[in-house]
Amino acid sequence: MPPLHDATMIARPGNQRIVPQHVETEIAPTLFPGSSGVLVRPTPMSFVPVSFASLVLSFLWAVSSCGQTLSPAPLDNVDIPPMVVKMLQSNCMDCHDHATSEGGLALDRLLEEPVAAHAAAWEAVVRKLTSRQMPPLGAPRPAGGAYDEAVTGLAFTLDELAATRLEPGRTETFRRLTQTEYHNAIRDLLGLEIDVTDLLPADEASHGFDNVTVSNLSPVLLDRYVSAAQKISRLAVGVRADQAAEATYRVPPDVTQDTHILETPIGTRGGTVIRHHFPQDGRYEIQAWLMRDRNEEVEGLRGSHRLEFLLDRREVATFAIKPPPRGVQDHVVDANLKRSLHVTAGPHDVVVAFAQQSAALQETLRQPLNVHYNYYRHPRLGPAIYQVTIRGPFAGKPSLGTASRKIIFQRSPGSDDDPSDCAKTNLRRLLRKAYRREITDVDLDAPMT
Repeated sequence: MPPLHDATMIARPGNQRIVPQHVETEIAPTLFPGSSGVLVRPTPMSFVPVSFASLVLSFLWAVSSCGQTLSPAPLDNVDIPPMVVKMLQSNCMDCHDHATSEGGLALDRLLEEPVAAHAAAWEAVVRKLTSRQMPPLGAPRPAGGAYDEAVTGLAFTLDELAATRLEPGRTETFRRLTQTEYHNAIRDLLGLEIDVTDLLPADEASHGFDNVTVSNLSPVLLDRYVSAAQKISRLAVGVRADQAAEATYRVPPDVTQDTHILETPIGTRGGTVIRHHFPQDGRYEIQAWLMRDRNEEVEGLRGSHRLEFLLDRREVATFAIKPPPRGVQDHVVDANLKRSLHVTAGPHDVVVAFAQQSAALQETLRQPLNVHYNYYRHPRLGPAIYQVTIRGPFAGKPSLGTASRKIIFQRSPGSDDDPSDCAKTNLRRLLRKAYRREITDVDLDAPMT
């Protein structure tokens, strides 16, 4: 069975989604006396997920990613500022030494050990001093200036320590892309506009976000990504197909087609706009079917109508549609709504729409807009498109001038050029875009093997 594509009005993906990021802050930014900048509490490091769109390259050439290991910075120990130690000894040791240890906190023991060993406890001290919860009411308290200096000095010490021992927490080695992210990655990397709804499983949405279940990668999902990479790589390179393929774009039945559709030519109504990628130069067949009711009769077929096929806004075929003679079934109405034509390789806009007829507007008082998509409750005023099928190529041949090939093969070997040098140049440029970092000679060893 040929794949079905959603062609509501414009059969092209491209919705943008915002990915939320979690940021933690504990105290307000502070300015340490004598420093020249504002210090912000340490926040978790964000990691860029590895793009599974790079799997496409593994079928253009055997690409294997070479990860980089980040060596951790040395744990440089820092000391508590003397003014903080003095304030703690004067106002806090009566309740928080090793003898009393109120709340399980012994500051005298903490001062004897490195700050890094008890960073969490010192963070709790910062919070208590910042909110003025300690010392408690009724106990001797330092002056306001001493409070601020102690909080700022201790916060600066912890910030300095945190900068040497970043702990981003557990991160996923791989995070699979959503359908929208995958579509955008292929578009930016290879210059292909593809419909990923037929290639990848649907994303589950929760609370308005569709990237909440992208941390897992089962063998079934991996197989779908590999299969998608194979198909996309063939489209990008333009490899000769063994046989003609067929793609069907179906219009949802609850869409009214009595008015103008976005991106169709002015003066038309209904129909659909399809962005289809033609893999090779050759002849293709475009066929349309009309919407029918439950009795298999064409809906809204009253009088004569004109159906138009357009390729990149150029008219390539017109058909006259009218009710069949008495006693003849409606299947003859759209049995021959097809046209074979030569199309060059690459993405093209296919438009199937009806010519607008001004006589369809009744000269009455303006009424509320009423959609027409159901024969018995909301009968259509004219025929509507049910689906459009594109078949081919027939006797096709690879094209060397497609946009994707120009992106992939920017440098071709000449008579005096080494093919290996040209391949490395093309690989280095594409890998730089795919992995978003500088590519070394070691990264090229595996692809060039």
